[in-house]
Amino acid sequence: MARESESGLPIEPVYGPEALEGWDAAEKLGEPGSYPYTRGVYPSM
Repeated sequence: MARESESGLPIEPVYGPEALEGWDAAEKLGEPGSYPYTRGVYPSM
């Protein structure tokens, strides 16, 4: 049973590895201190 966020997006109770199929961490997450800054604007963050 999925809940909804305030924006109406579904929120599953548990996310496992299958939720990341097709998701490329090197492309989407990046390195600390590098664009897209998902892990902080400085490498030490």
